[in-house]
Amino acid sequence: MIELDFDTAEISRQLDRIKDFPNEVQMALYPAMSDTMDYLKGELAERLMADVPLPRRFIKRAIKVIGMRVSRAECSAILHVASRAVPLIEYDAQPLEITARRGMRSRDWPDFTYALRDGQRRLGAERAAYSLPFIANMHNRGKSGHMGVYGGTAPSPGKPAGQIKELYGPRVQYHAANPDVASELFMKTENFLTNRLTQIVNRILD
Repeated sequence: MIELDFDTAEISRQLDRIKDFPNEVQMALYPAMSDTMDYLKGELAERLMADVPLPRRFIKRAIKVIGMRVSRAECSAILHVASRAVPLIEYDAQPLEITARRGMRSRDWPDFTYALRDGQRRLGAERAAYSLPFIANMHNRGKSGHMGVYGGTAPSPGKPAGQIKELYGPRVQYHAANPDVASELFMKTENFLTNRLTQIVNRILD
């Protein structure tokens, strides 16, 4: 979650230019703020996509604007980043092929790599808990399955054989929780807001 609270001094200066047109004030301010938040969502998505090897769809649908307040006295909003659990295979698992091979013992199955951040690859074996992770196309109760990274869980009371479960990587918000990301975006966004508001006010006065 990134909280944004804009300095209203420059905003007031621009709105003072159209003080003789009171009906136009909100019509200028709200579009400027709305355009700014759209810009910010795009900038954050691009930043995350440059750092995190996830498909674009996971990142873009995780970013939302909530609690936007727009007035001469206050311009603020919250950029909320939240996603469901992301299957580990989406973290650029390579090679993207079935590693659970018939006729081979599981300990002899080939390993794979994945990356939580761009350029920082890890071995699948590093995620081993009870058994080595593997890539497979699993089916559930006769339904067609999907390719994913799976691993076995330790036996527990009532389930002596353990279970096979899909493995997941960090949610998108984990990658956005970097103070540097928030400060960089805020600097870009504040300039964008004042510039956009100036454009709108100029158009009203023309």
